[in-house]
Amino acid sequence: MNNKIRVSTSTNICNHILWNKEHYSSEEAVRMIGEAGFGAVDMDFAFWGLTEDPMAEDTWKEWTLRQIEAAAEYQLPITQGHAHFFSREHCELLSEEEMKRRETLIMRDIEAASMCKIDWLVLHPDSYCDDVYYSRKISMEKNLEQFKRYGEAAAKAGVGLAIENMFIRKMPCFCASTDDLMELLDRLGDDKLFGICWDTGHGMLNQLDQPAAIRQIGNRLKALHVNDNHGQWDDHVLPFQGKIEWAPFMKALGDIGFENDFTYEIHNFSKGFDAGFHQEALIFARKLGEYMLTLM
Repeated sequence: MNNKIRVSTSTNICNHILWNKEHYSSEEAVRMIGEAGFGAVDMDFAFWGLTEDPMAEDTWKEWTLRQIEAAAEYQLPITQGHAHFFSREHCELLSEEEMKRRETLIMRDIEAASMCKIDWLVLHPDSYCDDVYYSRKISMEKNLEQFKRYGEAAAKAGVGLAIENMFIRKMPCFCASTDDLMELLDRLGDDKLFGICWDTGHGMLNQLDQPAAIRQIGNRLKALHVNDNHGQWDDHVLPFQGKIEWAPFMKALGDIGFENDFTYEIHNFSKGFDAGFHQEALIFARKLGEYMLTLM
């Protein structure tokens, strides 16, 4: 096993019990992740529980401090985070009010990431249309504008921004390809501030050669969302529960000298377990991650 790499997981691994009927608090999730033996944690600022969004409340700093305290109990570093995102359907037009809300929450996410001493905060890029259809040109211009704004705040906060690869739904979308991601980073022009988060499930849905994509990205790969699916839906289940070929992917990580966290985003793996077995599921996931690191 690569001893430099920690097996980590998003706190959303504990989002739900029994398919939405119950849910844990975020602090409980952090403690469960620590008790399961994970080496680090990814703080999901974007979504928690069933309907509540603690980052949207005036008490968001107090909520963030509670997560830090929960992680400290297990000497569990919070090394990665996920910022809010809103445009679930590609090229969806948001109201001016919603855009302001979005901007406020993402700026809060950046500040909270700084409080947590997070290395890389993951952000989604957006897709934009012209009057008729998807436009890569407009999407590139709009994303450059917004990531430069976020980058200014992140630089002051000492937080890196990892831009995530997306997947194609109803029409082409921006950053579904490595070429989009690489050009966006080239034009942002700061590889210390900006990097790439690779979501393996999104890569599967796009039918990409993922080992080749990882080698193309190289040292710009700063974060992972490790999950599996069967190539039809964004299932977010544990590796080997879908159709991704993991041995070549892990070898590619080794070939580029990847040394950051091996981070799960597998909320649908644990979602159906009841509370009596949820912790055992987390332990199994951690052990599987340790095994996967031996494939590098």
